[in-house]
Amino acid sequence: NHRDLGNNHEGDGRACLGRGWIQVTGRFNYQPYTKYRKLKFNDNTDYTSLDGREKLTNDPSIASDSAGWYWTQGSYENGKPINLNALADEDDVVKISKKVNGGNIGLEDREKRLNKAKEILEEENLEEIRIP
Repeated sequence: NHRDLGNNHEGDGRACLGRGWIQVTGRFNYQPYTKYRKLKFNDNTDYTSLDGREKLTNDPSIASDSAGWYWTQGSYENGKPINLNALADEDDVVKISKKVNGGNIGLEDREKRLNKAKEILEEENLEEIRIP
């Protein structure tokens, strides 16, 4: 059990392992995500439960929603939630990596994929696909 992830119940390590597109991990993240889903979508699922964990793993809409939630309010700095968009606007893939996975594991691959995405987006006329 990793106490820094809020895992303070027997079996939390296995129950609250990384799921979803950004790998929401630990009771510290599962509980606020459960609360967010309830308030935003009137979803009464407890994402620390077996049913909730399966949804987070297998339902693409919930897996993507959990990534968006983490990106905008699931990462913390000095005890306060931060929105990772500011770091993305600074093009700081290293800081974002540290916020998402605590280190630089996979950084080279992440940088490669980011550069490829930028390349693709630069080829497109972004004004045509911009949402008003």
